[in-house]
Amino acid sequence: MSRKILMVILMVVAIAAMGLAQTGTVKGTVKDMNTDEPLIGANVLIEGTIIGTATDGDGYFELSNVPAGEIEVSVSFMGYNNVTRNASLAANESIDLEFTLEAGMLTTKAIEVVAQRARDRETPVAFTTVEKIDMVKNLGSQDVPMVLN
Repeated sequence: MSRKILMVILMVVAIAAMGLAQTGTVKGTVKDMNTDEPLIGANVLIEGTIIGTATDGDGYFELSNVPAGEIEVSVSFMGYNNVTRNASLAANESIDLEFTLEAGMLTTKAIEVVAQRARDRETPVAFTTVEKIDMVKNLGSQDVPMVLN
């Protein structure tokens, strides 16, 4: 009886181990479309997972333990249009993908910079008002920080 139980347990463990080994490797390079230069630090991600990396100094990336099956690989880099490519990955297989990204425009809403001049007895910040005549008289050939001290 115990021999049968031991055989069942071993079969369950073997089947579970085979299920866990259903992974592959995705590797490749990311380059600029116009200059063919490698894009250093581009983000490469397998969609729907937490598997991702950044390209190295040669634009190369390698992702290990990627689940086998149909995958969607996304590449993004600041200042470039994102690229997504579908691929089929078999268990224990390694596939090479080459990505070329096109430079894109980053658009944002208008940015407004607002400032106010410090005023005596109204501004809770320490400041010193230096008049032009004092600067001309005291500056000479000295640096401005030396005069303000």
